[in-house]
Amino acid sequence: MGVKRLLITAVAAFIMAFLIAYGLLHWGRSDNRDVPPPPPVEALPESLVVYCFHDDQRGPQCRKIEKLTHEVLKKDFGSQLQDGRLKWLVVNYEHPNNTFIIEEYDIDKPCIVVVDGRPGKNRVWKNHQLKVWELLDEEPAFKDYMRGEIQEALKDVPLPDAR
Repeated sequence: MGVKRLLITAVAAFIMAFLIAYGLLHWGRSDNRDVPPPPPVEALPESLVVYCFHDDQRGPQCRKIEKLTHEVLKKDFGSQLQDGRLKWLVVNYEHPNNTFIIEEYDIDKPCIVVVDGRPGKNRVWKNHQLKVWELLDEEPAFKDYMRGEIQEALKDVPLPDAR
């Protein structure tokens, strides 16, 4: 009976040693070859940029903010979008490549941020987070607010240089 117990103990010790060695060998490795890298945030265009920042969850309220703002842009600012004076970008601020956005634009939930990317404007920006959430259930007021804010931001925005 002693030999049988000694043999079981030896096999168990060998298996434990193998598992520990295997774990140490592969510890710290990240084999995420199946997961494609996400696209990086684009460089800020030399125009007025309306960002729709969202999180990983993309709930119905977040989608509504995006939808209403995009409707205002298409209906009221189509020519500015077309000629390059205005850009519309939808970005996930919780993505690992984009987390700097949270501090840069003072974000703690999905929102609209308007950034002036024109040369000499020093990336002046305005976060509309509080107001868009306040007006979310009042569609006409939401659209009027966004329309007014974008019109104000677009004042004196020249056409981009033809390059």
